[in-house]
Amino acid sequence: MEHTKEHHSVLPPYPPIDPKPNPHYAQILMEDYAGIVSELTAITKYEYQSVVLMQAFPDFAKELSKIGMTEMHHLDILAQLIFKLGGDPRYRAHSNPTMGHFWSGQNVDYQCSFPTLIYENIQGEKKAIENYRRHLCLIDDVSVQQNIQRIILDEEQHVRIFCQTLALWQRGALS
Repeated sequence: MEHTKEHHSVLPPYPPIDPKPNPHYAQILMEDYAGIVSELTAITKYEYQSVVLMQAFPDFAKELSKIGMTEMHHLDILAQLIFKLGGDPRYRAHSNPTMGHFWSGQNVDYQCSFPTLIYENIQGEKKAIENYRRHLCLIDDVSVQQNIQRIILDEEQHVRIFCQTLALWQRGALS
């Protein structure tokens, strides 16, 4: 599985991060930042998977690591937005079911069965997109909206990558 730049970074470029202060909006973004379904959870899950899959599926393990780097970029964008909105980008979320608790490694799905792992990654990315779209409806700040919309483009690309990977695995063509 050859890595191409288009897999991890979809045009257009990321917009400027220049929101107007609004602590309520910052609180909404905390779920995407460090909730159960969040950028922080995705980063740690993909890094874990890249390590445990390195021997059996080295190309895909490297791909997971690269996707994780894109998720790190999203984490950084969200941290900057949260801070500029007047929030504190600690690794916690205020929304249910985390209720303000700090992020935990228990949020990570440590699934190791290959086809199940891919399916769970697809579902996780779709849930993240759903959360972002829900938050778009709650936030009336152009800078935040543009950044969320840009992040969604990457998450949709991740779904495509995982679907392609699953198809390759089903054909026996994955290394």
